[in-house]
Amino acid sequence: MVDAPTSAIGKPGTGFHSFKQCLEFTTRNGLYYIRNRTPGRTKLLNVMQGRSREEARAWRDAIKHLNDRELFGERALDGWAFAGATRLHLSITLEHLIVLRDEHLLGNDLGSTF
Repeated sequence: MVDAPTSAIGKPGTGFHSFKQCLEFTTRNGLYYIRNRTPGRTKLLNVMQGRSREEARAWRDAIKHLNDRELFGERALDGWAFAGATRLHLSITLEHLIVLRDEHLLGNDLGSTF
C-alpha cells in the first residue's frame, strides 16, 4: 500500500506537514486499494508508522481495521510492514504484534508469506 511516512513531515517537497495529514493520506489509500483490488491477485501490506511510541499507537489504532476480514472480507489488506519508529524499536514492534494477535488481525493462514 502507498503510505505517507511520518518521516516526511516538514521535509521540503513532500507536502506533508502533520501526523494527521500522513495518517489521512495513508488511510485514504488503504481504502482505495480495498475497494479496487482483485482478491488473490496481489498481496497488500498495511504499514505501521510513527515517530514515537505514542504516534505509533495512534497510527495502529487508526489503520488496523483495514486488515479486518470481518469488515472487508477477501479485500482486506493481507499483512503488515513496519516503518518509522516501529521498525527501529523492538518494544514498539512487539507491542503492535501482541495487540494485533489479540484482536485477530494477524491472519490465520500459517502458510502465508506475510
